[in-house]
Amino acid sequence: MSFCAKLFLTSGSAIKLTKDKTTQKPLAVDLANIVAKTLIIYGEKDNITPSSIGEYLARNIKGSQLIRIPNEGHMPLANKLVLEKVKAFLKD
Repeated sequence: MSFCAKLFLTSGSAIKLTKDKTTQKPLAVDLANIVAKTLIIYGEKDNITPSSIGEYLARNIKGSQLIRIPNEGHMPLANKLVLEKVKAFLKD
């Protein structure tokens, strides 16, 4: 079991998070103005944030790179493959 799989939210926290998301106003960001190297990381099994959002970001942030981490959900950052990909990305 990965580190992230051991994390959990209380039911009250999950309800608050859901309510906050439903009332959140859309964020207006001009992605075309982002000039920094950008690495977008998605877990292939993310059932919280649709992969279409990552694909949208990758299409609209010039020179960005999208990677999908196999067998990971919404928080793949503790995965060894992610660390390897981040190191490689930073070396370029």
